[in-house]
Amino acid sequence: MKTLHINFLLAGILYFFISCGQDQPTAVPIIPEPDPKSNNPLISETDKTVNGLLSPFITGNKMVGASIGVYKDGVFQQYGYGQTAIGNDSIPNDNTVFEVNSLSKAMTSILLTDALLKRGFTVDEPVSSFLPATIPPIGRDGQEILVRHLLNHTSGLPELPGNISGGWANTPMLEAYDSTDLFTYLKNFNLPTKPGTAYNYSNTGFGLAGVILERITGKSYEQNLLDEMCTPLSMTNTRVSRGDLTNHAKGYNSQKTVIPFLDKIDALKGSVSVRSSVKDLITYGRNQITLDSDLAEAMEICQEVSFPNPKVGLDWEYSVINGNEVISHFGGVASFNSVIYVCKSKNIVLVLLSNTDLGDDGTQFVTLAQNLAAAIIK
Repeated sequence: MKTLHINFLLAGILYFFISCGQDQPTAVPIIPEPDPKSNNPLISETDKTVNGLLSPFITGNKMVGASIGVYKDGVFQQYGYGQTAIGNDSIPNDNTVFEVNSLSKAMTSILLTDALLKRGFTVDEPVSSFLPATIPPIGRDGQEILVRHLLNHTSGLPELPGNISGGWANTPMLEAYDSTDLFTYLKNFNLPTKPGTAYNYSNTGFGLAGVILERITGKSYEQNLLDEMCTPLSMTNTRVSRGDLTNHAKGYNSQKTVIPFLDKIDALKGSVSVRSSVKDLITYGRNQITLDSDLAEAMEICQEVSFPNPKVGLDWEYSVINGNEVISHFGGVASFNSVIYVCKSKNIVLVLLSNTDLGDDGTQFVTLAQNLAAAIIK
């Protein structure tokens, strides 16, 4: 922006000297902002709305790249902005893979609910029923933690287990942290609140949900994801492992430094481990509306309101946009940011994926997402 400021200053000086010697003033030349690198056709009003909101993040060098998906009026449109990696000039397309982080949680909820239903259980089973006998029942004031409490963040378990030092910044420890470590932590943990009475966002709870999914199915989290969701719904870009990196966006922090991918996440995989694309997430969102897959019953249960304040399902978050009820979920770490909105009454799905952390605890990304949703869901 410094160059642009100097150009305007020089143009103003030039205008001053020219106008002093002429009867008619000469217009100051307008120097436009550079166009962002994008595949946006800029034809429809939606095209122009998306461009108006997204382009400043690319031209202002806040984001390296972003991919937006809009399903509305029976039509899917993908918009790519910036680059999948600095210097490669590759605009994100509908199949570009991003880490979607906490969007994993709603998938975990559906997969675990479905696995329980298939085995004659419900989400109101005590979690102790699916854990090693060496772990005493976890509860408080006469109430054990139920699976439901894990999936709506009312279990009382912390954001991260206390035996992970350094939190999310300690990637090696996060990747090495396995179910044995989690069980060791749970053996001696005292709940601060009675399960089901207070909302406390918990990656620990969803890590435990993923571990329970593996224990009751005898399959890895990723294999459950592939077998029960990705293959039936033709979500070909969604998985835990990175696979082919040729269409995987690189992640950056706010200083545009590459952040290593979250690989080998073990006990917390049910919370943050999924990678996906705009195309797949639009398909996933549309299935939340049509409910025409084998996961329909589980999806319906997960969409039901299970806690009033904040209003959440398992693990969908509820809001009202332009008078329309919407379910949504955000995700973000030190590099990637993501969000999906599903409006059932309008048959609209909106997805926004970015490969850059904006360095402000997600405030700008959330505001951008909310502005997009307000412009499209109406």
